[in-house]
Amino acid sequence: MHDLGIKNGTVYLNGGFFNCNIYIKNGVITNITNEDLGCKVEENASGKLVLPGFIDPHVHFSLGVGSNISSDDFYTGSIKGVLGGVTTYIDFLDPIKSVEEIEEAYDKVAKLCLEQGALDVLISDTEEREESIWKARGAFLEAIKGSTTYMDEVDMVVPRNCVNQMVEYLHSLQDKVGIRIKSFGHAGDGNLHAYILKDSLSDAEWEKRMHQVMELVYEKAKELGGQVSGEHGIGYEKKTYLRESLPEVNLQLMNSIKKAFDPKNILNPHKIAQM
Repeated sequence: MHDLGIKNGTVYLNGGFFNCNIYIKNGVITNITNEDLGCKVEENASGKLVLPGFIDPHVHFSLGVGSNISSDDFYTGSIKGVLGGVTTYIDFLDPIKSVEEIEEAYDKVAKLCLEQGALDVLISDTEEREESIWKARGAFLEAIKGSTTYMDEVDMVVPRNCVNQMVEYLHSLQDKVGIRIKSFGHAGDGNLHAYILKDSLSDAEWEKRMHQVMELVYEKAKELGGQVSGEHGIGYEKKTYLRESLPEVNLQLMNSIKKAFDPKNILNPHKIAQM
């Protein structure tokens, strides 16, 4: 006799979803079957998904920054996690205990940047400075737009210690492919945005060189241990490159999740999850 039976649920198993029953004894799953077996307690999961416990790989419980502390400690965070299906989490340590330590960390990073060739370092520690940085970013993008007839964006993400290599590679492609490329990004998380400029190229030549750049950029990103995108969507143009950069099991999982939440394929039909 089993202790618990979870019956009639849609169970995620081996990369797909199946209607079946799960039986548990002494805290261990002993049977996953379509058979109706005896159990002391029965839960009807009809119309519900039955999934393995989720893992949250990045949490900050009891996080202290200066005089502030996060709203959840390890107990309350664990309880909330279980209610949301999270059974395992990885807590990241908080090495900084005061505002002074944060300022010291800023100074160390600034010094590192200058030693590596940065022309200047602006620490965004006031609202005015934050606003000026965003204005500079917007002005930079507008300046690129104003310098060409048309442009398209190629996004990628690489490990942070490979950002320099990727930027240097983007610069080298200008001569190799014969096209102008301007780029910026987020060095802190490895996200880079490369803008490919059409200038006076014909439509046919532009399309040809644009696709050549995409092939080379995503090949290099993969070589460096990166991906075709770190923060933006994939879109039609990247579908092929996404398939090349991810294991087949990842794509199967994406399709399974899509099928579970959108069985009639109403949302974004025939796009990423149906490649």
